Amino acid sequence: MKHLKQSMPLGLMFSMLACGLMACGEEETLADSDTGICELVTMEEGLACNGQLRETTPGKALHVSPDEELLTVCNPPAYGNHFPVWSVWGESISPIDRGYWIHNLEHGGIGLLYRCDEGCDETIDGLRAIMEDAPLDLSCKAPTTHRLFLTSDPLLPRTPMIAAVAWGVQYTADCLDVETVERFIETHYGNGPESLCAQGSYSSDMAAAEQSASEL
Repeated sequence: MKHLKQSMPLGLMFSMLACGLMACGEEETLADSDTGICELVTMEEGLACNGQLRETTPGKALHVSPDEELLTVCNPPAYGNHFPVWSVWGESISPIDRGYWIHNLEHGGIGLLYRCDEGCDETIDGLRAIMEDAPLDLSCKAPTTHRLFLTSDPLLPRTPMIAAVAWGVQYTADCLDVETVERFIETHYGNGPESLCAQGSYSSDMAAAEQSASEL
């Protein structure tokens, strides 16, 4: 049985430095509300579904209150300030606020995101299957089996769009290419600076249910 890796591989920062010195990736800058700039280096482009794989050098990441405006870097963010608690792993029907799931990335998790304003059931089913079929993470304690989460993200820059995010790395595409997403998980799983597998304490689905109940 295959197992997901449990710790960050050596050389992530060195590979990024080497890439910058050798100009082996195309650099892109985007507006950002925190530092004023988001620097992304293209690792791969021209992938299926207009896919792009890009990385950035994570800067400071502080805990901020959920009551504060969250300032993120890049879209989708692959690091940044986040809330003190993280989201439960697995699928969330209600969108997870980015402040929670960025914390999941810090713990070495992988986020599977989608924005489909007109619906995309087949895409969601495909992402769910990828998550459910992922190898076990032996560092997790039952009933948690891996550090993967699936949620919609209405803040993604276009629709339809899917994304996979890990600490310092983002993959975006216009449709689902299973092979590329699975390769992303295998390569970048466990890469957070505080890599650990513990169940989160925040559930967007539970929060949405409590909100609905309070409005009755």
